[in-house]
Amino acid sequence: MEVPDWIEDEGIRRKLNGIFHAPFAELLGMETVSMTPDGEARVRMDIKGMENAIGNAHGGAVFALADQALAISANMGDSSQVAMTCSISYIRPVRGVVEAVAKKVAETNSTAVYDVKVVQGEEVLASFQATTYKIKKKIDW
Repeated sequence: MEVPDWIEDEGIRRKLNGIFHAPFAELLGMETVSMTPDGEARVRMDIKGMENAIGNAHGGAVFALADQALAISANMGDSSQVAMTCSISYIRPVRGVVEAVAKKVAETNSTAVYDVKVVQGEEVLASFQATTYKIKKKIDW
């Protein structure tokens, strides 16, 4: 996916393009599926080759997928945001192609809170919560 046309600011477009094509995200085969003007981001990944010893997705791979969706959702606006704290609950075994859907739930002048669900269809497989910090220094993307 390319950065949507409704994001007109060239700096934000460069920032998001950098996140879309971050080396780690590309290494894991992550694909940005959609973004909405209200801040929702959806990222897809096939976990084939990322299984743990019992054949389910390795928890680190699932966490990385949720973190990528968070990064996109948190950086759609003027501020550049980085994760301060993250927590994940693994609800069901993760296999095959899955998506992470991130949305902001609250914010202050310097922080924001996000909810990310890792899903397969309508089934929630993992729930991830994060608090981000809004970097005050302007970053030249």
